[in-house]
Amino acid sequence: MAKLPKCPYCNQDIQPNEPKKPYKGRHYHATCYKKYCAEIYVQNQGNTDSKQQLYDYICTLFSIKELNPFLTAQLRKFENEYNMTYDGMWFSLKYYFEILDNKPEPKKGIGIIPYVYDEAKHFYQKLTALKAKDYSEIKQETINVKVNTQKAPKPVKRIDIENL
Repeated sequence: MAKLPKCPYCNQDIQPNEPKKPYKGRHYHATCYKKYCAEIYVQNQGNTDSKQQLYDYICTLFSIKELNPFLTAQLRKFENEYNMTYDGMWFSLKYYFEILDNKPEPKKGIGIIPYVYDEAKHFYQKLTALKAKDYSEIKQETINVKVNTQKAPKPVKRIDIENL
C-alpha cells in the first residue's frame, strides 16, 4: 500500500476519500487549506496594503505602468539588507520628492531611500508630535499696526531720444 500524504497544516494523514488541495507540491485537507490561507491573509494584510501603496506611488512618480526589474531589485535590497519597511520607504520618497521638492530621475531609480530614510522618519515623527500637541493654552493677542499712507511718487517723464 502506498504511503498516504500528510497535511502540513495539521500533520495528519489525508485519506484517499477526503477532499484535498494541492499547493506548492504539498497536499492539504480542504478545510486546513482554507484555514492556512486565512492565516496568511491576516498576516500579510497590512503588509500588502503598504506594499501596493509604495508600488503605486513609484509608478506615479516615474510615470510608468508597472515596476521594472531595476526598481524591484532596489526595493528588495532595501527591505532585506537594510530592514526598511514599505511604509518607511514610501514616507522617504514622499519626503524627498514632495517636501524637499526634488525631481525624480528614472536612471537613478529610488536609490535615495537609504540616505533620507532616517531624516524622513524624524521629520514625520516631529510632524505627528506637532499635530498631537494641544494648542488650546496659547493666548491670542490683538496687535494694532499703524499703516503710513504716503502718496505714490510722480512718474518720471521719459525722454524720447529719436524725436530730438
